[in-house]
Amino acid sequence: VFTYLGNSIFYAGTFAIGSIIVNALAGFAFAKVNFSGKKILFGFLLALLIIPVETVLIPQFTIINSLGLVNNRLAVIIPGLASVFNIYLFRNFFIAIPEEILESAKMDGASIVRIFFRIM
Repeated sequence: VFTYLGNSIFYAGTFAIGSIIVNALAGFAFAKVNFSGKKILFGFLLALLIIPVETVLIPQFTIINSLGLVNNRLAVIIPGLASVFNIYLFRNFFIAIPEEILESAKMDGASIVRIFFRIM
């Protein structure tokens, strides 16, 4: 019984922490970092919302099998880290943060990574 409980706690904790980090970084990049093709890439991500999860399961298993990750914890963790909907939510949150805060941090010499981890 404790093995099952331990697995559940491990996966829940890993998903929670990993998903917040990955999705927040992606949402921040789409909201505050200027790079070429940002609008096209974000539009492509939003288009992925209409694809049902069931249609991705067999190709996902094929990729996991070719990487040799079958019967491995990473095979469960890695596909669940990034979520298009969560990236969208984080992006909208970061858009609401005033640009003046970022500009003042840049004037103080903060890099984009420091702005993300210290201010956001």
